[in-house]
Amino acid sequence: MAITPVIQTVSTASASQTGSTLAVSFPSGLTAGDEMLMVVTWYATAARTLTAPSGWTAVKAYGDGTIRFEHNVYRKTASAGDVSAGSITLSWSGTIVARTAGILRITGQVVGTEIAFSEIDSGFGGGTGTTPSYTTNITPTFTDSLIIQTGGAAETSGSARTFSGWTTTPSVTLTEQVDVGAAYSGDNVATGIAAGAYSGTSNFTSRGFTLSSSISGSNRLAGTFIIYNPVQNASGTPTPLVVSPTFFSVSGLVGGSAIIPLFVVSPTLFSVFGNAKTSTIWTGKTKEPQVWTQVIK
Repeated sequence: MAITPVIQTVSTASASQTGSTLAVSFPSGLTAGDEMLMVVTWYATAARTLTAPSGWTAVKAYGDGTIRFEHNVYRKTASAGDVSAGSITLSWSGTIVARTAGILRITGQVVGTEIAFSEIDSGFGGGTGTTPSYTTNITPTFTDSLIIQTGGAAETSGSARTFSGWTTTPSVTLTEQVDVGAAYSGDNVATGIAAGAYSGTSNFTSRGFTLSSSISGSNRLAGTFIIYNPVQNASGTPTPLVVSPTFFSVSGLVGGSAIIPLFVVSPTLFSVFGNAKTSTIWTGKTKEPQVWTQVIK
């Protein structure tokens, strides 16, 4: 049996004015060791670069040099410093317009191999409109994985789009976690995130979502598909000894005393492993030699 990682809390941020930064608070209840997944979407009227957030690992990124739309995903295991700081400030190389971000706080992840698979696609999978459908080819390694979909959209007219109707094949019940938008003088962006537990290991072949209104260009849309590994419960019956001990025969002279070793051959122990968030090793303690003294009655 495996244990599915759980999304505990989320946070969002948006800015609907020109600028070069965006402050994003960390989700409530953040504790050192928690997993954070951050999704950032923005639009600029000139070439701009997001400074890589310090300590965060890039998962996937899409950028279009024509309209300056980008959709990036990062992850980080929270530290005590993150808990103390309470937020992160994203910085760009120059002024941008609308920008949005969302952070998930996840617990129960496998530390070191958090993400099993991830991919990113852009456009509408061959069309345009409100319902992008992406072809994928990902097979979970284990049952009880956490499935996460993200979406990023930009448009140069109207209001910021919203997301709904998140789908996968095979079907997973996805709950929307983040749906945040921002608009500035007609230029608008939006970030959406949905997630759900998947108890199978069948191959995923497609995914998609629905936008509240159409996007006019395929270079203004992107989405990612991410699978988080579950924690695997350890099983099996460990054998305590590799080699059993051999004991000396205890003997002594009347009126004398001696230090007698307990073992001729000391036991050799297996190293026993347990798997939770990280491996733990238990090692048997070696007994100290015993001192025997013959008492004359």
